[in-house]
Amino acid sequence: MYFAQRESIIQTGEPLFDATFYGWKYGPVLRSVYDAFKKYGANAIKDFAAATDGNIYVVNQKTSSNFKNSFEKTWRQYRDYDGIVLSSFTHQSNTAWRKAIDRRGIYLLDEDIASEEDYVTT
Repeated sequence: MYFAQRESIIQTGEPLFDATFYGWKYGPVLRSVYDAFKKYGANAIKDFAAATDGNIYVVNQKTSSNFKNSFEKTWRQYRDYDGIVLSSFTHQSNTAWRKAIDRRGIYLLDEDIASEEDYVTT
């Protein structure tokens, strides 16, 4: 989710969703997503997460071109990497995660995300 959010911020200046990423040990984390899926541990996720109102929301890619473009580019660039490699990407110098850690901050800043360079080239 971080990589898709990052792509959207870099390409459009706008985040895909209204949430702040925490700078956790292994990389950027959305607390709500972590809480919803932590029961699976390292296993496959087999259901959807419900919002606080109990509903399950699905993005309509036909009406959300930013989501579709960000997701598709992210998938093309990162689908072949496992979690360890993805974590190592976010831990490089000059990344939003590294900047948050260095300033002893809890959150990644959108302006730091926007200034990141590509981790890989396609």
